[in-house]
Amino acid sequence: MSIQSTRSTFSRDMHSETELPGNPFPLETHAVIQTRYFLAGELATGKDLLEVGCGSGIGISYLANKAKTYTGGEHSEENLEFIQRTHGSQFHVEKVDAHDMPFDDNSFDVVVALAMVYYLDLKVFLKEVSRVLRPGGTLFFCTSNHDVPGFVPAPFTTGYYSVPVLKSLLAGEGWRAEFQGAFPAPGGSLFRRNIRALAKNTIKAIVTCLPGGGAYWRRLRTNSLGGLVPLPTDLKQMDFDLDSTVFSISSNAIESSYRIIYVTCRRKK
Repeated sequence: MSIQSTRSTFSRDMHSETELPGNPFPLETHAVIQTRYFLAGELATGKDLLEVGCGSGIGISYLANKAKTYTGGEHSEENLEFIQRTHGSQFHVEKVDAHDMPFDDNSFDVVVALAMVYYLDLKVFLKEVSRVLRPGGTLFFCTSNHDVPGFVPAPFTTGYYSVPVLKSLLAGEGWRAEFQGAFPAPGGSLFRRNIRALAKNTIKAIVTCLPGGGAYWRRLRTNSLGGLVPLPTDLKQMDFDLDSTVFSISSNAIESSYRIIYVTCRRKK
């Protein structure tokens, strides 16, 4: 397979994994999207901002209104076309390979990468971020927590990292990191949660093997998460009052209490 066709396939894969406006998602998914952009917006206020992997563009308007300048980078050509249809040319968005970004050194104050680092070679990405960030700049990213019992990795991902592993990896690349968590996993001891996850996955395997079982299981899961609501084109159209409290967490131990991990990184002096 040629390099060009591989890149084209990756572009389509990323589009298929993008949370596209108009498609129905559980209310919790809306809250997850809101939270990551609200946290990113706090860091971006008054700064020259780069969003790597801006996806469908749902958070572009929100971040652009917070930042001094906004630049969006997206690898998927399908996503870029979607952004063009929904936002026109009012925002600066261009095709960007996160491993080889087309920007000069010291171009940005803040880089954010929301729900996408598990598709990357993280070490290569961190070196590129170090290059394009100005001295004292900030990197913010979020990732699903694979240490939660019952975790199922998304398609096409390259890997997930435990919090202590992330801390070590970031320190080795010259970063000082702070960690936060949100969206609590079901309570109880780790043993009980592992048993519960095993039972859930066993029931899912049985149900989905039955005729029509896949659709039935999806309906059950949807109902348990509060029903489906179409995703809006713009983050500002999300007016739900959803509980998504974010907590500081230790970076010295495996974290299995929160399903989403947020990482704020600054270069060591």
